[in-house]
Amino acid sequence: MKGPRTIHVECPICGEQVPVQLVARVNVDADAALVRELVAGRLNRATCAVCGHSGALPEPVIVSAPTRGFVAGYIPAEVPPNRKAGIGERLLKNAERIARPKGKAAACFGPAQLRRALPELDWPRELPSILHRFDDPGAARHQEQAARRALKARPDDPALLARLGIALYNGGRTAQARAPLERAVALEPGMADALHALASVNLDDGSPEEAMRLYDRVVSISHAPLARFLAGVAAHRAGRPKDALDRLQQAVREEPGLVEAHVWLAIVHLASGSRGRALASLRQAAASGMSDPRLVLDHEEFGPLQSDSEFREIIAAVGKRHERTPRTGRRDRRVRHRG
Repeated sequence: MKGPRTIHVECPICGEQVPVQLVARVNVDADAALVRELVAGRLNRATCAVCGHSGALPEPVIVSAPTRGFVAGYIPAEVPPNRKAGIGERLLKNAERIARPKGKAAACFGPAQLRRALPELDWPRELPSILHRFDDPGAARHQEQAARRALKARPDDPALLARLGIALYNGGRTAQARAPLERAVALEPGMADALHALASVNLDDGSPEEAMRLYDRVVSISHAPLARFLAGVAAHRAGRPKDALDRLQQAVREEPGLVEAHVWLAIVHLASGSRGRALASLRQAAASGMSDPRLVLDHEEFGPLQSDSEFREIIAAVGKRHERTPRTGRRDRRVRHRG
């Protein structure tokens, strides 16, 4: 086996530089157990010493079996689809070069193909599914636990406090999210992610005026259309229709495909008695790609339009698009923080 080289990767949760021994080549004849380590995700794996976050590094590996006259370029299943073709082509050429003059070479995508290429090895009964990538911070609960571990070493790190608060908020624990977010913003007033999440906490907790103020701060820092849209939502809930209209209209000018901003424009227009403008905003939402009628039907504010023929036509058209859209098991929740 060619010796491993050490690289450093940044932890996506706490930002620590994590050293990893990266193996680029495995010799089956010298150590067949390493192949099992490879497909099990125990080879080329990073673990952060600060927060404990761990995951696989989906790096391609040359797997050689000299006595069998075979060389495989192994591409882990976790490699993003848009990179697989290019990596596979390069790795296959490398494998063919190593296998010359009489050996065979192949590119193997994932453990199942590698097992078919080398069936005589002692493979585990069940091959692993997709492994968790190190650069993926994981679910909200995992991020919360990792951030808490890291904060024991760095209790005044604003980025870690923001990570904890965002994880708590995205995990549905709004009340607990406030304290770490407020602490993060106090330590670093210009941290847009922490401000955005704190604004969302205030919006959910029934403090729309404060939410609008915080979202406006985010806009002043990052010029984010999403934050401007949410500032418009907060303004509407605070009973400030002009401020809501100004922010929502600016949001759709900056990002015309922001479907929910068009929906909320319709809500604001309807609340001010402008039925025609409300329908025009809903048509624009549909034209911008709205594919789920629930983005409209979940809002009770549209009750007065239920009997309107044009409203029903818009919803019917979006419903047909929804039926043709592949299901992902997720719904768009832009009102929650997406940091």
